[in-house]
Amino acid sequence: MNIKGLFAFALVALVADFSKKLLDAVNAKRAEKGLKAVCINAKLAKAAQVLASASTTGCSTSLTRMARP
Repeated sequence: MNIKGLFAFALVALVADFSKKLLDAVNAKRAEKGLKAVCINAKLAKAAQVLASASTTGCSTSLTRMARP
């Protein structure tokens, strides 16, 4: 694995860890209010990332015409 691949792997691990910590913190606050826990929908998150990536590359993406990931 080259340095870019190693960096990308480390970055993905860091983001995943942050996402879990954030989700745990949100659910702790929800529990204090008697609310049910929420979870991350991986399919929805992937679709959101596809849309976000397209918008940063200058692509004009319509939500009604977005290709499924």
